[in-house]
Amino acid sequence: KMKEHKHDDDHESHHCCGFMALEHGLGHEDLDKLMRHPESLDFTF
Repeated sequence: KMKEHKHDDDHESHHCCGFMALEHGLGHEDLDKLMRHPESLDFTF
């Protein structure tokens, strides 16, 4: 038996393709800058 999916149209989040994110931004100024001007990132664990 399959579960019925309930869509919640009241939520604030949305999904978009990468090209739309580049054009309209990701909603975070620092991430928008990184997308426009990529650079190497170092991760230390």
